[in-house]
This record gives sequence, C-alpha cells and structure tokens, in this order.
Amino acid sequence: MRLVRWRVLGLLLTRDLLSCSLAGWSKILLGVAAILGLGAGLLLGSGAYESPEAVLIVAVAFGACAAVFVADQWPRRFSWRCPVLPLDRHPRLRELVMDAARLAGVDTVPKVYVSAWAEVVGARNRTGRPALKVGLPLLLALNEMELRTLLVRELLVSKRWAWHERWAVHLFQAHHPDRPWLREVSEQLRKALWAEVRAIVGNERFLAGVGAELLVAGAFDWHVCRYAAPFARRGAALDVYESFQWKIETDGLLTRAQPISPAPDAAEAIGPDLDQPITLAPPGVLPEVPGELGTRLGKVITHKLLGRGGLAPRARPYRMADVPAEEWAAAGEFQRDLVLEAATRLLGRRAGPIDVVDLAVAGRAKELDWWHNEQPCPHPTPGVCALMPVFDVALRRKGYVHEHPFAQRELVGPLGERVNLVELAAKAERAEPYELVLEDR
Repeated sequence: MRLVRWRVLGLLLTRDLLSCSLAGWSKILLGVAAILGLGAGLLLGSGAYESPEAVLIVAVAFGACAAVFVADQWPRRFSWRCPVLPLDRHPRLRELVMDAARLAGVDTVPKVYVSAWAEVVGARNRTGRPALKVGLPLLLALNEMELRTLLVRELLVSKRWAWHERWAVHLFQAHHPDRPWLREVSEQLRKALWAEVRAIVGNERFLAGVGAELLVAGAFDWHVCRYAAPFARRGAALDVYESFQWKIETDGLLTRAQPISPAPDAAEAIGPDLDQPITLAPPGVLPEVPGELGTRLGKVITHKLLGRGGLAPRARPYRMADVPAEEWAAAGEFQRDLVLEAATRLLGRRAGPIDVVDLAVAGRAKELDWWHNEQPCPHPTPGVCALMPVFDVALRRKGYVHEHPFAQRELVGPLGERVNLVELAAKAERAEPYELVLEDR
C-alpha cells in the first residue's frame, strides 16, 4: 500500500495534534489565547467595545479567567524534552554509537538523547543530522551487542523513513491500532527494516537485541508500577533508576521477568525464535546512573503515572528507599484490596483471602481483573501474583517486616525467621500446607 502524506498529516492536525505534537507549555499558551480570544469576540459581537467601561470589565474578567487557568495548569507543566547525553563523558557508549553508525552507513556521529522509558528511537534533526533517543533503562541493562543491534535499527529508520512514515508507525502503535491502512503501512515498513537489520548484524544478534529490548521494557514497566506508582502523590521519585539497577544487578529481576509480547505484525515478522529464553548479564553499557539524569527522568516517570493531574504544588522530590515502613505496608494493603475486589467481581459475592487461594488452586487466577494480569511481571504464575499481597499483609500483621525496600517478597519475622513470598504462594497454589492462618478480610 502506498502511504499518502496528507492522510498522516490529517491525523496529526485533527485527532492527534495535542497528544503528539505539542509540549505542555504550548497547550497552556493555546488555552490562554482561547480565553482572551473569547473575550475579544464577545466585545466585538456585542458592540460593547465602544464603551471604555465595558472594555475594562470584560478585559479584567477574561484576564482573571486566563490567570486562574494558568495557575491551575502550571503545576502540571513539564518539559518532556529528553536531555542530551554528552558522549565525550561516556567513551564506551561513544565507540558503540560510532560503530552502529558505520554499520548502518551513516557518515556522521548521531546526537544521542536519553529518554525515561525502555526505548530506542531514531530520527533526523532540522539540519538532517541523525539523532538517537535511547532509554536509560536500556543503557543500564543491555550489553554492547544487544544495544548495537537496536542502534543500527533506529539509524536505518532515520536514514530510510520519511517524516510521514515515522509518524505513521508511531500513530499506529500508540494511538490507532485499529486502523487497517495504518496497520498495513506499519507492517510493510517494519518488515523491510527488520530484513535489512538482519542482513547487517545477523539473525542471532537481531533476535537477541529485540528480545532483550522487550524483556527490559516489561521489567521496567513492572518495576515502576510496583515501586513508584504507590507513592507518586508524594512527588518525583529520585531513585527510580537506581532501584531498577539494584533489582537487575543484585536481585536478579531480569532472570525472573518475562518479556512482553510484541505487536501482532511484529511477532509475525520476527518469528517464533523470539520465544526462546533470554539471558542478560549485567552491568549494561552505563555502569551507573548519572545523578542528574536519574533525577530529571524520575520526574518524567512521576508525571506519566499521575496523568492529567500532574504533581501537586506542595509535592517534593523524595527517595523511595526512604519511604517509612508503614507506607510500604499501606501499599501492600492496597494491593491486597485490589485482589479481593477482583475476586469479588469474578465470584459474584463478597470474597476473602481463602477465596483467592481457592481460585489459585483451581487455576483461575488469570481470570482476576487487576493490573498484574495486564502486563508481564517476574512472578512465575498468575496464582503467585494474586496470592503474594494476600500473604504479605497476613505476615505483616503478625510482625514480619521487609529487610530491603526493593525486595518486597522477602520478609523477616520477630524471631529472625525468613519467608519468601514467591515460594509460599507457589506452595499454596499447589494445594500444599502453607502454615499461615488467613483472616476473613
């Protein structure tokens, strides 16, 4: 199918202008202009502009409306522009980028930006120079071979795809997966791209790079939902990336997590080999989190979690590692309530912890409608996912505590006894005695 520029431009200028093309401050300016324009239109339409008193009253009224609008929107304003990563400070990454550019046939060193999420995106700036947006989670987790494959892929995107082709793929993936013509165009473009990447780096390295990207993306999304989301109202978390690096290097997160499933068109092109086990050996290309980047991108994560509401004016930056134990306990209670509510909806009656155990034993935990069933996680089965918050709360109420804030599955009892929630939940799922009395609610 031939992609027509005007169809993509039509989507951008109608349905997707605000969501894709404008920064937060631009939306504020547009809102102020709309309010003041409405006031001017009211004056002109009513003929009241001939009276100085009427002009003054309308100007003050609509000026006050504009001021209230700005005051309401300003705390939500945030610069989503990704910071530049100075390659001179990271010689290992610079050599990797130059090598990827050589393989892709790019004769200039691309400018590298760092994004908050596990992604690699290639484009061209206004002067035609290739630019790369590389997610900090990938820099912390991937080795040189895996990251090089992704860089080659995106440099080819910046070299081969025109602006409307890049937008077409983005709009299909992020906003319009149900549009057949976008699906067809996206599939054609991506299949041709992947074939070229395979020819350059080889099929084995291609599959390793794509699989690693999916694995890290799923693991990081789970980490954000599990550790940052419960405390987003406190402010911007400063140690989102430090904690993620600890999880992958010390706690073995990537050995337990499952990769997310690629989109249907991607799965067909990549092939069944992507289902093979993926092993990542930390550390990644960046051995540690650059402090200023972790702080800035942690704010991006928090704003994304909060959505339209944004940060409250009194919100302050904080470290998740310093959150008091009682707040972690409250987050665990909330997770338990979500499981019980999902079990109540599934059973059609008031459900308690024993009901969740029975559902897990019966193999029905996947039917529970809660966030753990919407994305990959490091737990081995849906039953373990559902039972962990149930057992976590039961043990906390008996005096058990967590030894490390980012290893919530490990608890220590009053006498020093240790409990692994994953093992305990797996035992209950197999209908084995788990030696823990659960409360009714």
